[in-house]
Amino acid sequence: MNEKISAAAKAQSIVSNEVSENVIKISHLTEHTTDGASQISTASQELMTLATHLQKVAGQFKV
Repeated sequence: MNEKISAAAKAQSIVSNEVSENVIKISHLTEHTTDGASQISTASQELMTLATHLQKVAGQFKV
């Protein structure tokens, strides 16, 4: 009986460690995703500024 309890406790410990490692991986991926989203936001704002400038310059031409 004690052997079964010990084996079950070891199995649970292994699974617990795997879950912990996966939570850490998820946390790191979340940080990378947040950084990527921030970079996309910055790039989008820069593109909007360039598009506005291009629209103003193109509006100066007469057809």
